[in-house]
Amino acid sequence: MITPQYTTRLFVMIVAMTFVWLGLPTAHAQTSGIAIHIFGSSKCHLCGEASAYLRAVAEREGAAVLWHDSDESPREARLMRAVAAELKVTVDGYPFIVVGRRAHLGWKGATTGLIVTNELAQVRAAGDEDVVARLDATLPAVPDIQTPTRHQTFEKTLLIGIVALLSVVGLIAAVQRRRTIIKT
Repeated sequence: MITPQYTTRLFVMIVAMTFVWLGLPTAHAQTSGIAIHIFGSSKCHLCGEASAYLRAVAEREGAAVLWHDSDESPREARLMRAVAAELKVTVDGYPFIVVGRRAHLGWKGATTGLIVTNELAQVRAAGDEDVVARLDATLPAVPDIQTPTRHQTFEKTLLIGIVALLSVVGLIAAVQRRRTIIKT
């Protein structure tokens, strides 16, 4: 039998799991040391190859790789445009890789990987600033409200569905409780 206590516990558990899911690490996670920023798209196969290669490099070199999905997040797209303007480069594709103040567009396998690895060492030796982190700190934390991403739309739909489900469960529990009172 569904009880009000069960409904409350279920609601608390679902809300907690939702907040955990929404709070997964993003590109804005704090890192120490040098970061390799990859602006790309989940639909871009070269972005996946670049990410896998550079994650192995970063692990070996003690750096971090931060992924910025510029197709899914209007904020990340604005950040990419701001970085490109700061570095005076034209971005017309993915992946757009930034280490310190050095930028690369495209991915040609190990060739680009070795260039980024060498520049990682140069950035470390020169103590160059992380231009992406600096510009990221100046952008508003809230994404564009006018153009919600697919991810944001899914979150809203999920939360509305959970609330509707819990309302129905609570209604069923109340009806069962009333039936029990009427029978006695």
